[in-house]
Amino acid sequence: MSETTNNPHPIRRRDVLKIYNKINQEIYEIGISKHKIEFSENRLMIFAVHKRIAALKVMRKNFPELVSYANTAIFSEFKTKLKEELEQLTGLEINTILMDYDATTQQSCTIVYFDRHICEG
Repeated sequence: MSETTNNPHPIRRRDVLKIYNKINQEIYEIGISKHKIEFSENRLMIFAVHKRIAALKVMRKNFPELVSYANTAIFSEFKTKLKEELEQLTGLEINTILMDYDATTQQSCTIVYFDRHICEG
Protein backbone atom coordinates (compact mmCIF):
# COMPACT_ATOMS: atom_id res chain seq x y z
CA MET A 1 0.00 0.00 0.00
CA SER A 2 1.15 3.49 -0.73
CA GLU A 3 1.75 6.12 1.93
CA THR A 4 -1.30 8.09 0.78
CA THR A 5 -3.51 5.05 1.38
CA ASN A 6 -2.08 4.48 4.87
CA ASN A 7 -2.32 8.13 5.84
CA PRO A 8 -5.46 9.69 4.35
CA HIS A 9 -5.67 13.45 4.59
CA PRO A 10 -8.37 14.55 7.10
CA ILE A 11 -11.03 17.04 5.99
CA ARG A 12 -13.76 18.40 8.27
CA ARG A 13 -17.34 18.16 7.00
CA ARG A 14 -18.31 21.53 8.43
CA ASP A 15 -15.46 23.24 6.55
CA VAL A 16 -16.59 21.65 3.27
CA LEU A 17 -20.20 22.59 3.96
CA LYS A 18 -19.24 26.17 4.81
CA ILE A 19 -17.38 26.55 1.49
CA TYR A 20 -20.10 24.84 -0.55
CA ASN A 21 -22.85 26.95 1.00
CA LYS A 22 -20.83 30.18 0.61
CA ILE A 23 -20.35 29.55 -3.12
CA ASN A 24 -24.07 28.75 -3.49
CA GLN A 25 -24.91 32.05 -1.83
CA GLU A 26 -22.46 33.95 -4.06
CA ILE A 27 -23.83 32.46 -7.27
CA TYR A 28 -27.48 31.74 -6.52
CA GLU A 29 -28.03 34.23 -3.67
CA ILE A 30 -29.45 31.41 -1.54
CA GLY A 31 -27.89 28.62 0.47
CA ILE A 32 -28.66 24.94 0.43
CA SER A 33 -31.57 23.50 2.41
CA LYS A 34 -30.37 19.90 2.90
CA HIS A 35 -27.01 18.23 2.54
CA LYS A 36 -25.08 15.02 3.00
CA ILE A 37 -21.31 14.67 2.70
CA GLU A 38 -19.54 11.35 2.18
CA PHE A 39 -15.87 10.38 1.99
CA SER A 40 -14.58 7.42 -0.03
CA GLU A 41 -10.89 6.89 -0.76
CA ASN A 42 -9.88 9.95 -2.83
CA ARG A 43 -13.46 11.18 -3.37
CA LEU A 44 -15.59 13.68 -1.54
CA MET A 45 -19.29 13.49 -2.43
CA ILE A 46 -21.72 16.28 -1.66
CA PHE A 47 -25.45 15.67 -2.01
CA ALA A 48 -27.58 18.78 -1.62
CA VAL A 49 -31.00 20.29 -2.18
CA HIS A 50 -31.16 23.93 -3.22
CA LYS A 51 -33.35 26.35 -5.10
CA ARG A 52 -33.03 27.06 -8.79
CA ILE A 53 -32.41 30.53 -10.17
CA ALA A 54 -35.93 31.88 -10.72
CA ALA A 55 -35.14 33.48 -14.09
CA LEU A 56 -33.88 30.17 -15.49
CA LYS A 57 -36.98 28.38 -14.26
CA VAL A 58 -39.21 30.89 -16.09
CA MET A 59 -37.18 30.70 -19.32
CA ARG A 60 -37.01 26.91 -19.46
CA LYS A 61 -40.22 26.44 -21.47
CA ASN A 62 -39.54 28.95 -24.26
CA PHE A 63 -35.74 29.03 -24.28
CA PRO A 64 -34.46 25.57 -23.30
CA GLU A 65 -31.17 25.92 -25.22
CA LEU A 66 -30.39 29.23 -23.54
CA VAL A 67 -31.14 27.74 -20.12
CA SER A 68 -28.88 24.78 -20.91
CA TYR A 69 -26.00 27.11 -21.90
CA ALA A 70 -26.56 29.25 -18.80
CA ASN A 71 -26.54 26.17 -16.56
CA THR A 72 -23.30 24.97 -18.14
CA ALA A 73 -21.66 28.35 -17.54
CA ILE A 74 -22.93 28.54 -13.95
CA PHE A 75 -21.72 24.99 -13.17
CA SER A 76 -18.34 25.79 -14.66
CA GLU A 77 -17.99 28.89 -12.49
CA PHE A 78 -19.19 26.98 -9.42
CA LYS A 79 -16.68 24.17 -9.99
CA THR A 80 -13.82 26.65 -10.50
CA LYS A 81 -14.62 28.41 -7.22
CA LEU A 82 -15.11 25.12 -5.37
CA LYS A 83 -11.79 23.76 -6.63
CA GLU A 84 -9.91 26.90 -5.59
CA GLU A 85 -11.47 26.98 -2.13
CA LEU A 86 -11.08 23.25 -1.40
CA GLU A 87 -7.47 23.19 -2.61
CA GLN A 88 -6.74 26.18 -0.38
CA LEU A 89 -8.49 24.51 2.59
CA THR A 90 -6.83 21.11 2.22
CA GLY A 91 -3.50 21.85 0.57
CA LEU A 92 -4.29 18.96 -1.80
CA GLU A 93 -4.61 18.95 -5.55
CA ILE A 94 -8.02 18.25 -7.04
CA ASN A 95 -7.97 16.14 -10.20
CA THR A 96 -11.55 16.82 -11.27
CA ILE A 97 -14.99 17.84 -10.08
CA LEU A 98 -18.16 16.27 -11.48
CA MET A 99 -21.47 17.98 -10.82
CA ASP A 100 -25.09 17.40 -11.77
CA TYR A 101 -28.37 19.07 -10.83
CA ASP A 102 -31.96 17.93 -11.34
CA ALA A 103 -34.21 20.98 -11.72
CA THR A 104 -37.38 19.01 -11.02
CA THR A 105 -36.31 17.73 -7.58
CA GLN A 106 -33.75 20.51 -6.90
CA GLN A 107 -31.21 17.85 -5.92
CA SER A 108 -27.55 18.04 -6.83
CA CYS A 109 -24.57 15.76 -6.56
CA THR A 110 -20.99 16.96 -6.61
CA ILE A 111 -18.06 14.53 -6.65
CA VAL A 112 -14.59 15.91 -5.96
CA TYR A 113 -11.61 13.72 -6.91
CA PHE A 114 -8.45 14.51 -4.93
CA ASP A 115 -4.93 13.42 -5.84
CA ARG A 116 -4.71 11.28 -2.68
CA HIS A 117 -6.91 9.51 -0.17
CA ILE A 118 -8.93 11.63 2.21
CA CYS A 119 -11.00 10.97 5.33
CA GLU A 120 -13.32 12.80 7.67
CA GLY A 121 -11.27 14.85 10.09
